Amino acid sequence: MAGIISLSKQLVDDSNLIMLINIFSDNHKWKIVEFLCQRILEYGENKYALRTLADCYENSKEGLEHYVNVINNKPYTYGKHIAPHDIAVKEWGSGLTRIEKAKQLGVKFITAANISIVDGIEAVRSSFGKIWIDQSECVNLIKALEGYRQEYDHKRKIYKSHPLHDSNSHFADAMRYLCISLPKMRDGTTPEQLERRYSEALYGHNSNMPAVFRDDLPNY
Repeated sequence: MAGIISLSKQLVDDSNLIMLINIFSDNHKWKIVEFLCQRILEYGENKYALRTLADCYENSKEGLEHYVNVINNKPYTYGKHIAPHDIAVKEWGSGLTRIEKAKQLGVKFITAANISIVDGIEAVRSSFGKIWIDQSECVNLIKALEGYRQEYDHKRKIYKSHPLHDSNSHFADAMRYLCISLPKMRDGTTPEQLERRYSEALYGHNSNMPAVFRDDLPNY
């Protein structure tokens, strides 16, 4: 990261956290943003440090081009795009898989793991404590998650082992694919590598040098 960031010692409140996270987000320094969020969450929950679901969109009977246009017209800078495992299916017209066609259209997907629905639901439950949903932009998503439920067998008067497939399913499935793919967001980066990148971003490459040779440390 080019340039110098000067930080003074002061009490850190929500406004400081927002400022830091926004600075690094605006400069696409996602590893540093992740590092800051992880450190913040060690001391308690803060919605600015949680993974944020900022927007949602649903449609049907549209081609892949339509959804790529929707993505491109949103005012966001994207890190990664996640798709369900069946995106590898070939389309009849082009002979390409959907993931290949999406790449031609400028969107590179990572594929969610093909695990059972039950395991996916458990992944969502485990992730809820670290996800903040924008209630004004994600109204339909919230309603779908609230309405997602097991299918009931009225004849036998017991619940079936799978969820009811209805209008809530698409958003609920999208949430499931997101949560089971969160480990892929790290790119294999270890906590030590995150720490080193964070130090280099703040202090430059001499942050890895012995203290006696560094010129960025306070004099005692």
